[in-house]
Parts: sequence; C-alpha cells; structure tokens
Amino acid sequence: MFKTRLVVFCLAAAAALCPAAGYARSSSVFKGTGTLERVVKEVARRQKSITSIQATFKQEKVLGLLAQPEVSSGTFFYAKPDRVLWNYTAPRPVVIAIAKGRLTTWYPLLNKAETLEVSRYQDKIFKYMGATSALDDLANYFNFTFTDRAGSPYRLDLKPINRIVARRVRGITIWIDRETFVTSKFEYTEKDGDVTRYEFNDIKLNAPIPAEKFTLQLPPNTRVEQLKTD
Repeated sequence: MFKTRLVVFCLAAAAALCPAAGYARSSSVFKGTGTLERVVKEVARRQKSITSIQATFKQEKVLGLLAQPEVSSGTFFYAKPDRVLWNYTAPRPVVIAIAKGRLTTWYPLLNKAETLEVSRYQDKIFKYMGATSALDDLANYFNFTFTDRAGSPYRLDLKPINRIVARRVRGITIWIDRETFVTSKFEYTEKDGDVTRYEFNDIKLNAPIPAEKFTLQLPPNTRVEQLKTD
C-alpha cells in the first residue's frame, strides 16, 4: 500500500513542487504535437538554471463530506538536489520537510511530529521533481491532453491508464505560465472525487536559501513518532 501511495505522491510532487517537473525532456511520446513539444523544450531550457524556488501557496480541498472547501495557505521552499519545505501557516500551522533522506511532518499545536525514512525512495521522489526522464515515465501512467488557449496558461490534463494509479487518482491538471514557463496551478482529483488544488504566487527563482531552513528545530516536549514504510 505504501508503494502505491508513494507513486501517487511522486506523480503529484512532479508538478506541484518543481516548475519544470514532468516536462524537462522532450519525448517521442510528444513528438509532432506542435506547441506542446515547444513548451516542453522551453521549460527544459529554463529548468537547467534553476537551483532554488520560493513561493507562497494556497491549497484548496474540495471534499464530498464537507459543505465548504477547506482552504490552507503558507510558503514553499525547494533547493536542489533534494530539500523541500512546506510551511502551512493558516488555518493552523503544519510544517512538512524533506532533508537528508527523511520526511518530517510537524504539528506545533499538538506538540507532535511524524518522521519517515525515505532515503531508499528518494531517488524516485526527486527523479520526478527534477524531471529526469519524467515524460517517458509519466506516459507509463497517464494519457495526456494539452490545451493552448490564447490569453490563458498552457494546460495539461493527465488521465491514468495504469490500473494501480487509477485506484488512487482520477486525474491531474497542471497549468503553466505562458511567460515564465513555471507551474502556476496544480490540481489532482482522487478516485472518490475529492479534489486538491494548489496555486503558487510570488515565485522567486534562485534566491539563496540557508541549508538550516530545511532542518526542523523541534521543541524538547515534542512527541516524535517514527512511521514505517510497509
């Protein structure tokens, strides 16, 4: 079960966490598709110079059991090759960090943290985030529909063709800014119809991020639970 969730996480992180993820290489799958191939090549060209990303984000969850969407916001940081930080500030603080092969989720109001060793899966996680051969790999899981509508961001809709992934995800949609070629919005729909959307703003590329930013300093009274991958 964990491996299935990890594949879904990697595919989602590919678009949500890295502006070029899922697009970094041209692929035979997309040869001859006109604008899509041009967009793929341009994103790949720009990605080569990216060493870090900072942004604010809004997360919106539309759940069948809730009458109103659940909205969260915060800041996001990414530094090559393998450091990530999601800092949720509203409506309640939660911090999610990946560094040195470990994923840590900290709930300050609960005095609780959960850690998960991901070093053996890290190559896969950051392969997608860094977009190494990502198009070819994603094509094993999804069919692609590309939309180029004047005045709107480029749009890519992914529908699962892999049976295991289809058990968890109904579809993924990614919007790419026409000028910067950075992912500006990302949405995925789970099998049960629940939808999660991310919108990124105030994006800064290659601004220095101190390494200690990705190391969580947990208070002494924090209860730490070690999660297992199986």
